[in-house]
Amino acid sequence: MYKKLIFIGLVLFITVLGAQEQVRYAGFCFSGNYSDIPDSYRYTNQLMSRENKNGLKLLEQEFFQYFNQNSEFGNFKLVFSDADTKYAMAFTMIRENVDIEHLSDITKLIYNLGFSLYILDFDEMRVLQSYPIKVAYLDIVKGNLKTNSDAVTDMIVDTIHSLMQQQVMKNLSTRIPDINLQQSGTLSMKVSEVIFSDQAREVISSFPGGEAAYANLIANQATESLAFDLNVSMLPFSKDYTGQKMSLAFSDATVQNFVIPPASYDLKITIDKFYKALNSEKGNEQLYIYGAYTNVSLFDSDLGDVYWDQEVKHGATKYAIKGQVVDDFANYNEVLLATVSQTLVESLAKDKKLMRDKKGKKGVIRRCQNF
Repeated sequence: MYKKLIFIGLVLFITVLGAQEQVRYAGFCFSGNYSDIPDSYRYTNQLMSRENKNGLKLLEQEFFQYFNQNSEFGNFKLVFSDADTKYAMAFTMIRENVDIEHLSDITKLIYNLGFSLYILDFDEMRVLQSYPIKVAYLDIVKGNLKTNSDAVTDMIVDTIHSLMQQQVMKNLSTRIPDINLQQSGTLSMKVSEVIFSDQAREVISSFPGGEAAYANLIANQATESLAFDLNVSMLPFSKDYTGQKMSLAFSDATVQNFVIPPASYDLKITIDKFYKALNSEKGNEQLYIYGAYTNVSLFDSDLGDVYWDQEVKHGATKYAIKGQVVDDFANYNEVLLATVSQTLVESLAKDKKLMRDKKGKKGVIRRCQNF
């Protein structure tokens, strides 16, 4: 009898260990109201109308098949039926920006696409976690394209489709094992604010969409790196501090409104300045140093406690030919993105107080990690 009890207990223990949380796949959707999709996502909306040979929406079916073949995440399994679970995952498009520039006999098409994998609680209609993914692509085409022509529109739609297949899905495949459902007792973090100094504001003035769009880009870059590289449970960045709500528009014209709950800890990122200097010169070749200086504060907004407040900076060298027109903004943008995705993450990970104190007590970062 005693041996039987031990055996039964062992079987139950193994079963519990092997049990995986189930998360329902909610489909592909857009961030925002359904009526705004044709304007906010002009090209992807046209892509969504395309059908496969079976008469089904092509893009929706491609993502369904992709996640069906890649359903094993870090600590949960994606299911595709009405499973008995309150959790769901939606793959969401949050940004579509295509800029077209004409330069003598060529046309530049600059693609900036943003996506996020949201884990949602449908019982409480809350956003639990955000895993942003961005895609940037530059296409150079000979000739001065007529931007409003059907041919150019079709070309852009085809390019976005190709980017989703070749970059988004490919990048996701390497990231899926790092995507974890928030565990009971795990706290959350969020980029609550992105602030620009006057000097930084001048540098980003040419960014499509202006300061608000660029703040969103930086916040999502930091959110992506903290979520994937530090396994921190991150909530999405929201510019609306009063509402803290997010609307998701699905392909069947339904719109679901989700609450973004207050985070346990907030990150404030201040972009202080950009830096450029000529480092060396040899013949017609010049070596420049580009840098970005930020200040990052990690705090509890309810209690007012500040746990980390430091300067975070990053620099990189760039070669140029004398007389060459250099795209300074592209270089500034590159070092700033590296600042919040690499240097910031490394700095937080190295801070022992944020991980565990001398007595082994969990620090702020460790309390938010999905282990």
